[in-house]
Amino acid sequence: MLQLRVSQGLEQFSECLVRKLPFVIGKSPAADLRLESAGIWDRHLSFELDLQNRKFRVSTIDEALLLLNGEPSKSALLKNGDLLHIGGCEIRVGLSPASQYALKVHELGVYLLMVLVFVVQIALIILLR
Repeated sequence: MLQLRVSQGLEQFSECLVRKLPFVIGKSPAADLRLESAGIWDRHLSFELDLQNRKFRVSTIDEALLLLNGEPSKSALLKNGDLLHIGGCEIRVGLSPASQYALKVHELGVYLLMVLVFVVQIALIILLR
């Protein structure tokens, strides 16, 4: 998943996780991430998964403006740490931290299996004497 860190001024930061694709940013109430800064359109840009390259792609919608790492762009593949400028906002793109699946049940099962093997070995040693 992507993690977006949005700056709408000198000290105003917020973070957003992209959980579904396509993900639209704009002023519209229907946008997945609403930004109210000047220069942002109702549907400004969209994040999608480029299956051919196995990367995330950002694309402007209609004739909206986007600066990707300081360079004008209409569509581009994203890299971790890219900086997007739209209207009065800066958006830092990063990969969200990976969450580890809770393994306590599996660990308990392994430990119980080890104890069972130990008990069976002791029983076999006693029986085969």
